[in-house]
Amino acid sequence: MVAWLRLAFWPSEPLWAFPRLNLWGDERHFIKADPLWPDLQTRLSTREKAGGRQGVHDGSPFGTGKIADVEIEHHKFLVRDRAARLEIAQRYDAARPGAGFSPTYLPFGLPEDVPGLLEMVVAR
Repeated sequence: MVAWLRLAFWPSEPLWAFPRLNLWGDERHFIKADPLWPDLQTRLSTREKAGGRQGVHDGSPFGTGKIADVEIEHHKFLVRDRAARLEIAQRYDAARPGAGFSPTYLPFGLPEDVPGLLEMVVAR
């Protein structure tokens, strides 16, 4: 990512999305299964294309943007145990019913509760 940023061609687009590596077990392994891969995250934009999200899990109102050829690392599953992630899912569900435990969102908070999902943990 640092090398990609140093190339400095990214100002050519107003909005960028990155595939997200949802790390599992350690920093050398990630979950390579739908929907956790490529799990595109819109994370770099001009000021005009930033913001506009009103609620839990709202996407960018400006779309996904150009997809970068470099990934971002997501350490949530390394630094938060299941109990902490369960609390987050409960808060999300309280704010927006289904945002924590529906089949759509459960993999993003509690992948161990989705049958077969962790069978696709691979080395980077």
